[in-house]
Amino acid sequence: MAGEVTGEGVRMRFVLAGNERIGCECLRTLLRENQQVVGVITDLPNSRSKLENKRLKHLAHQSGIRVYEIADINDPGFLGELRLLAPDVLFNIAFLHLYKAPVLGIPASGCINFHPGPLPKYGGMNGWVWAIINGESEYGVAFHYMKEQIDAGDIIGRERFSIEQEETGLSLLMKCYDRGIALFGNVLRDILENHVAPVAQDMGERSYYYNRVPFGGLIDTQWHAAKICDFVRAMNFTPFPNPLSPPMIAHGSTRLVVAKAEVLPDTGDHGCIPGEVVELKPEGVVMKAGNGVIMLTLSNISGPSADTAGVCATSGIVRGSILGC
Repeated sequence: MAGEVTGEGVRMRFVLAGNERIGCECLRTLLRENQQVVGVITDLPNSRSKLENKRLKHLAHQSGIRVYEIADINDPGFLGELRLLAPDVLFNIAFLHLYKAPVLGIPASGCINFHPGPLPKYGGMNGWVWAIINGESEYGVAFHYMKEQIDAGDIIGRERFSIEQEETGLSLLMKCYDRGIALFGNVLRDILENHVAPVAQDMGERSYYYNRVPFGGLIDTQWHAAKICDFVRAMNFTPFPNPLSPPMIAHGSTRLVVAKAEVLPDTGDHGCIPGEVVELKPEGVVMKAGNGVIMLTLSNISGPSADTAGVCATSGIVRGSILGC
């Protein structure tokens, strides 16, 4: 690793490309370690996602660091600016641009990405959501060198942790960020002390998820009751705007939002088919699943508040109705 040795240790030139709270906290770590952050790159403000990065930009400006808000890190005009910054390392933290060879070749000691997933499994997008849907009991985060193949570079830091029984898409993402912030400090120290020990990924163990809404956001009533609950929790980002889709169930041409799902004791098949409404309760619709019985608390897609009785009355859901088709 390149770097300048000072009386306070090794001091290197870093660029941080980041978004959200984790980007801000990683910048704070670099500053606390007295490193030379020569630039901060972040996304243009996005009115749809409400992504503004106010805290990150404020910390950078307060520290005298130039902020670059860009639409594409591979833009030839920006690459000239990045070369002038002459970074030793570029950290990519929750900055979802696809890096091409020219930008990857600029930092003297490479580009390093934070991935909210236990690579080589759960590469790609929204892995934590899929982990809950898949019924995983454990998840993880990793830092790795970047190359043009996404999430495939050598790993230089990782940590695994439990997925709790009531974990949601939001809570697991926040856990990934918290663990990632702590792990960033360890990775940075390894870099500064020249203790980095890259480990190649076993690509035979790789799993990869594309940037698509899982199952189009729709519950399949053939699923086991437990999987329906997992899906509803995985797609729950309350109270923040949902970046994917709320969990929904079809009723004819209508899509109903499912605010909550709970597995109920199964006292028999009731002579029902998957998706059939067994009972209407004030707190939810009791429905036969592919295996077991589940209670769904419903909301209208036009409003986030749970109102099962109102939704049923408006949608014509009664005992014997068939959901999911």
